[in-house]
Amino acid sequence: MSGVTFTVKFNDPGVKDFGSVLNNVEGIFDDLTPVWDEFLPEVREAIRGNFARQGNAEEQWEPLDPLYRRKKLLDGYPDRILVRTGAMRAAACEDAPGNIVEMDAERFFYGVDLDVIPYARAHDQSGIHRSDGLVVRKYLMLTRDAAVKGIRRIIARMVKDAQGPGWARAARAGGKL
Repeated sequence: MSGVTFTVKFNDPGVKDFGSVLNNVEGIFDDLTPVWDEFLPEVREAIRGNFARQGNAEEQWEPLDPLYRRKKLLDGYPDRILVRTGAMRAAACEDAPGNIVEMDAERFFYGVDLDVIPYARAHDQSGIHRSDGLVVRKYLMLTRDAAVKGIRRIIARMVKDAQGPGWARAARAGGKL
């Protein structure tokens, strides 16, 4: 499998500001599946953006080799990076053959099944030049900051919905809700 896994740890300094709120909202986050359900479209959109930009949040992909680009066009394929038939892009961006989504109470895994899209393996690591000249481009990319921001926003809304008015003020003050 090729993919990314997100695990929410409430003792992680990246989500420390939710600590006082979460301590007062027992039971809401025993199961993070509702968070993952809302997070899934954001992950898909971020990866879809990587293909549209022909790069990810950390790097612009190296352009196609001019000879390879010409060959793709002559063979009737688009000159987009990482898109020939569209199968890998579909598996990476939507509920399509090869797409893997695994969620449980604590973890979220999103990826591409290498048994279905075996050539996706070539892009597991970015910036590597293979012996055949292929430049490896990391497409399953969502920055940690983007992931944390998205998860925080979803959790904040869920806490707000569960607690009603005044939850944020009480949390900032460190008081009980």
